[in-house]
Order: sequence, then C-alpha cells, then structure tokens
Amino acid sequence: MRKYHEQRADARGLTTELCLLLGIAVIGTIAVSTLAMAGLATVAAFEYVNATTTIKMPAGYWENIFYQRLMQCGLFAIVAVVGTAVYQTWKLTEGGGRHVARLLGGTRITNPCSDPNGTKLLNVVDELAIATGIKAPAVFVLTNESGINAFAAGLDTKDAVIGVTQGAIDRLKRNQLQGIIAHEFSHIINGDMRLNIQILGVLTGVQAITLAARFLLRLAMPNNDKGKHPLGMILAFVFGAALWPIGQIGSLFAMLIHFAVNRQREFLADASAVQYTRDPIGLCEALAVLLDDDLGSRIAGPSARLASHLFFASDGSGCNRLFQAHPPLAERIRRLDPSLTA
Repeated sequence: MRKYHEQRADARGLTTELCLLLGIAVIGTIAVSTLAMAGLATVAAFEYVNATTTIKMPAGYWENIFYQRLMQCGLFAIVAVVGTAVYQTWKLTEGGGRHVARLLGGTRITNPCSDPNGTKLLNVVDELAIATGIKAPAVFVLTNESGINAFAAGLDTKDAVIGVTQGAIDRLKRNQLQGIIAHEFSHIINGDMRLNIQILGVLTGVQAITLAARFLLRLAMPNNDKGKHPLGMILAFVFGAALWPIGQIGSLFAMLIHFAVNRQREFLADASAVQYTRDPIGLCEALAVLLDDDLGSRIAGPSARLASHLFFASDGSGCNRLFQAHPPLAERIRRLDPSLTA
C-alpha cells in the first residue's frame, strides 16, 4: 500500500500548488483590471481638460490623479470579485447534499430495501462507513440513468450524500461497486466537495470582470435614447473593450486550474479508495468496464452537465484534456495497476 500512500501525498501537494496558482491568477486579474481602469480614467480626464480648457496641469497633478483612481478602481475590482465569489459560494451551499442529489434526479433508498441490488449498495456503504470511521451518508439512486457513475455531494460528513446510477448497481460486481463507493468516500473525507464549491465561487468572482465589461459594452451600443451622451457611450465602449479580454483571460486561467485541481483530487480519491478497501482490483475492474462499455459513464439528466465535476467519471464531452474535470480512464487504471495497461 506504500505506492498508494505516495500517490495520495503527491496529489495533495499538487492540489496545494494549483490552489496557490489560482490565487495568483485571481490577484493578477484584479491587478491588471485595476491598472487598466485607472490608466484609462486618468487619460480620459487629461484629454477632457486639454480639449475644453487652456489650462496646463503639471505632471505631478496627473500622477496624483492616477494614484487616486488606482485606489478607487482597486477597491471596486476587489469588492466586485470577492463579493461575487462569496455570494456564489453561499448559493452553491444552499440546500446541502440532499438538494444536489434530488436535483440530479436521485431517489433515496433505506433499509429494508425490496431490491436486492439496492440492499447490496446499502451494505457496501455501511461497510465503508465502518472502515473509514465516519457516519454512513444518505444513499440516493439515479433510477433513470443506465450509465455507470456515482457522485458525492454535501459540505461535510454530516451533510454528505452518495449517489449511484441504476446502471452501476445493476451491472457492476460487488467488489467493483465497492471500489467506486470507496472513491466517493474519499471525496467526503478529504473535503473535496467543499473545495470544489470554494473554487467554483472564486471562478464566478473572476467572471465578474467579464460581466462588468459586457454591461459597459451594452451601454455603448447605439439606440434611440436621445438623452444618452455620445461621450459617455465612447467611454463605456473604451472601458468595456479594455476589461473584456482581461476578464476572459483571467476566467480561462481560473477554469483551467479548477479542472487541474479536480483531476488531482480524482487521483487522490482513487488511491484513497484502494487504502480503504485494501483491494485495487475492484476499482481497476470498474474503470476497465467504463473504458469498454458502450454507455460508459454517460449521464443523461438535464442537470448532469452542471455537476459533471461531482461524478466518478467524465461523460467524455470535453474537447480537450485540459478542459476535462477527470483524468483519462486509462491513466487512472495505469496508476492503480500498471500491469493492466502494459
């Protein structure tokens, strides 16, 4: 099991590095936006004074104006990004794990269960709860999903739920199902659900710069409002055009880092699952089934795309690995047991 312990340590270390990189990306986006707005505001004031008066202000005056605008724009950018991030994080935590499970079409099952496969699932969850020392989470089944997949949702062990597709219950052997459930237990124990919500909140906060740019560009669009001042439209266009690429680039970097963090947490969950079950074969076999199966891990529910990062495996809809929240199945198998992909 030493190999899996090292894999867990590596995944945790890379997660920390990526989160620091995300912080740098956010600070960089705020800083560049602040400089752009302060510089444009100062230039606009300079051009206005030169165009309307004959007064020549000393360079020190404009330098002082720039620093004033820098502080004002910096405060605006920080409030916009942080405020949006806090609000989005609060919205994502509203309702808890059970709310997410029901949103995805899950139906809760409890003992006694009339379906033998449902009883098998509940027994596996109870066994892993004992093995990991946490309270058994509520169990939901996505009865309309034929693909093989699972998810964990909730902020902590008290709020956590585990959801499993009907396809996973019906088509996986017990040890394979146990491997997948152990993977989801790792997400609960390692706080991955809370981390995901926090990162999604930060990502939305960075997107506030883009939203501000869109608002300004809409103000600059010509319409039949005769009361709109042409100079105001020009300024709105200039500021919006400057902020748009900054917001887009910052959002892109934040999103790529989010996906990279998610992939490392999947590696961590795989390695942790093996340590919980003391059996790498079950999880490897489950991943191999997904690799060869026609349906694979496909989720057809209308809300599945929004919560794709929560699931055990990706539906394969991403056009590039950088934009995938999950590592390739073959790589996950190779890390668990290199002999299976040799």
